[in-house]
Amino acid sequence: MYRNVPKRTDARFARCTETYRRGIYTPFGSVHKIGSNLRYTGLAVLRGLQGSGNLGENMIEVTVDMKIVSVANIRMHWAVKARLVKSQRQKAFNALCAVAAPIPLPCTIVLTRVAPRALDGDNLQSAFKATRDGVADWLGVDDGDKRLDWQYRQRSDGVKVYRVEIEVI
Repeated sequence: MYRNVPKRTDARFARCTETYRRGIYTPFGSVHKIGSNLRYTGLAVLRGLQGSGNLGENMIEVTVDMKIVSVANIRMHWAVKARLVKSQRQKAFNALCAVAAPIPLPCTIVLTRVAPRALDGDNLQSAFKATRDGVADWLGVDDGDKRLDWQYRQRSDGVKVYRVEIEVI
């Protein structure tokens, strides 16, 4: 055991159960109250519905800067692949924890991949497996729960633009 090394504590990480007030800073960014909405700057941004009204009580939209690739077609060492999957799962979980507490079930989750090139249907679903697990961890259920409806989408926003949009309705 090393001496004079601080131990990792849960207090350093954002929790889903905390109520964020104006100007709370987390390890992943800062949370600010703007009107009736919370805005998270850093890992994710909470946005309202585009042009159709305010953010509803049971609707959350989070954007995460993350490159989603098809792991079915990638050949890499098992440890590198495990690190990639763990990172994607943790990013989705942290982004959702930072903006809101889990919403009641049943709900619909829409995962949108933004990338220059499209994947086919089965590769898109397998590429989102780690993100799907992170969202299910945030909700506190298994990702195969019957009360969850998973939908997958993809679109292009230009060259070298990679991100994931998670909508929980």
